[in-house]
Amino acid sequence: MATNKVKTRNFPVDMWRTNIMQMNMTAEDKFFWVYINTNPQTTLLGVFALTVRQIACDMGYSEQAVKALIKRFVEYHKLIEYNFETGEIAILDYTTWGIKSGGKPIADALSGAYEQLQDKTLVKAVYDHLIAEGKKMETVVADFFASIDFESMKKVEVKPESKTVKQEEPKTEKFSAIREIEKSDMGPEMKEAWRAFLEMRKSIKAPVTTQRALNGLINKLNRIGHNEREKIAIIDQSTERCWRGLFELSKSYSKQTQSNLPEWYDYKPNTPPSPELLEKALARQRELTKQR
Repeated sequence: MATNKVKTRNFPVDMWRTNIMQMNMTAEDKFFWVYINTNPQTTLLGVFALTVRQIACDMGYSEQAVKALIKRFVEYHKLIEYNFETGEIAILDYTTWGIKSGGKPIADALSGAYEQLQDKTLVKAVYDHLIAEGKKMETVVADFFASIDFESMKKVEVKPESKTVKQEEPKTEKFSAIREIEKSDMGPEMKEAWRAFLEMRKSIKAPVTTQRALNGLINKLNRIGHNEREKIAIIDQSTERCWRGLFELSKSYSKQTQSNLPEWYDYKPNTPPSPELLEKALARQRELTKQR
């Protein structure tokens, strides 16, 4: 494939005296017009890749200003065509002043420039313009256009690759040990004890994160606790002492629990307390634990 080896560009000096430059172009228009005809990206075909960002960098304009200039030259001056998707430009009259001789090197340069294009319909736009305006073409240029099958061309629009849209899977709700306890048929005091224990586990950076782990704790509690009151006391013991697991009540904890009973708890040695009083005492113990 031939590459763009031409180091100089033909730009007719008498163009400065044409009506289009003297009467219709602003200073910015003239700068842009000379730039696109003489910048390093140009090819003998006059159709080449020249991105908005590259133009902005070379000219010192913002990309927004460059886009406005391109639109002005396409729609008002009608001197170029531009594909914003591929970042390619076609200078419609370029071959009339850019090519002044023929031969194989020129033919190869035209073919090479054509092969490098993504949107080859820009070349058709150049050809249609030259024919409509009755522009003179060098033989090498006419032969080049004759070799192209314009009828089969379709405009190329290069769009960003679309990401494969994956079918959204139902979101699995994140496991919450506290939520599982709340959904259970445990009594309110038992649930409160579990909540305090699970919050403690979070605070020591050892949260209960799976159903299996929670089930293991519940199963162990059922093995070592003989009734609901004892089970709640076991949970409270681990909560207060920041233990990760559940263990049988220690004698020291039993005495501590008994010593913290409020004055209204009418305790008599060797007399089993009533269930109601014990429930109140343990509830008070949990409150004291939270306040520490």
